[in-house]
Amino acid sequence: MGRAVILDLSTTALIGALILLSGPLIALYLRSTRMRRAAEVQARLMDDFFDLSGDGLLLSDIRTHRIVRANARAAELFRADSPEALIGLSSEEMHAGHLDPEELSELRQMMDRGLAWRAEVEYRRLDGTSFWGDAMVRVSPERGMHYVRIADATQHRSHERALREARDLAESNAQAKGVFLAAISHELRTPLNGVLGILQFALEEPLDTAQRGRLQTAFQSATDLLTVVNEILEFCELTSAQAAPELVAFNARAQLELLTALTRPRLEGAGVRLEIQVESAVPEVIRADSEQIQKILGHLLDNAVKFTERGVVTLRLAVEGQGLRWEVADTGPGIPEVAQALIFSTFHAGRDVRSRARDGVGLGLAICRSRVEAMGGRIGFSSQPGEGSTFWFHLDAEAASSEERPAADAVNLSTLSVLVAEDNLVSQRVAQGMLERLGIEPVIVANGRLAIEASRSERFDVVLMDLHMPDVNGLDALSRWALSAA
Repeated sequence: MGRAVILDLSTTALIGALILLSGPLIALYLRSTRMRRAAEVQARLMDDFFDLSGDGLLLSDIRTHRIVRANARAAELFRADSPEALIGLSSEEMHAGHLDPEELSELRQMMDRGLAWRAEVEYRRLDGTSFWGDAMVRVSPERGMHYVRIADATQHRSHERALREARDLAESNAQAKGVFLAAISHELRTPLNGVLGILQFALEEPLDTAQRGRLQTAFQSATDLLTVVNEILEFCELTSAQAAPELVAFNARAQLELLTALTRPRLEGAGVRLEIQVESAVPEVIRADSEQIQKILGHLLDNAVKFTERGVVTLRLAVEGQGLRWEVADTGPGIPEVAQALIFSTFHAGRDVRSRARDGVGLGLAICRSRVEAMGGRIGFSSQPGEGSTFWFHLDAEAASSEERPAADAVNLSTLSVLVAEDNLVSQRVAQGMLERLGIEPVIVANGRLAIEASRSERFDVVLMDLHMPDVNGLDALSRWALSAA
């Protein structure tokens, strides 16, 4: 008994099936029909994708480079009334500018290999305006077509331009800030150093107890004010830019001795002594950033002296791993546990807020951390309340080569001829007084022009030059000096 089968066949397939009445051939016709219908469905889907895509899509003839098809989004990007309005336009007519020769060469090479090319291109709209598009082009040699996808990059370009403008403004502000800091640094530090110098000279004169006490109070107050000014200016400089470490050869022990020599006058009558401990394995001369290390040690030493009323402040230097470890230990009150987590934070003084005897802006340790980390090092501390604190930092450092080692010949300072160029009268007196204590009679001038004139009539072993002076500043004077000596 037979059964009815409904066949979904095209007219041609049905006729063929009726004539041939062959089962296998009917199956072949069925398969052909299904493949054709699947291809039609796929074509409709591709058409829908092409027309509804959120990006502009274009097809151009590979020989004429003219548009043969466009979608609605492309018409919108080019401000055309319809996609058909773009048909026939050439790529040259649609580009607002010429491609860079390197980009054009890259485009041709990639197309020859059948690869996609992508770049941001400036296009010309039909109304004469332009826009930036993120374009991707792929070639199909077998179909003779270029497939072009364009995404609107105008907002991205605007964002990039805004970022560039913001960066330029930030760099300009940073430069202005640097100029301001240099000026304010000079204007603040110069009078303070003058006050400290004159007070120090006065303290060396015969004084009764009351006079000495008043002068010591004034000296300590001026020192504290200079410390605050230095920390604020130094912190501002660090937030502006970080210079690369400058590695030089120097005697690390001599550096510690210099720091203690500069600090001892502050401890006169305070019941605090300074000690230096240098491990025997430490090289005599090392290679590191001497200036940065001295600033870090200066801050740590100032903190130790400030918080130690009685006892010992010790500077230690030892070999640790592939580098060196510097320590500044004190016998002060230590750091409360609640304050230890924030000890390296900005504007944190690491003390009980009820104690006003050890006030400060709390920038010294934050500056130390910034400087150590800029050199690729580590910094930390240990402290027990009531037992004192030890602050340390580790830096990679190595022994200096024999060629780098500074000369160690002893110099009779009194035989040196010294020129001082300084426009500030108080600073002149301070410099003169300090040099005379060393047995040196300096020649003092008020600006760079007079310094150059003095150098023509006398040879100087040492020149102390202020950078900020009227008429001819220090840098210009040194440059002219070097040129005249060449």
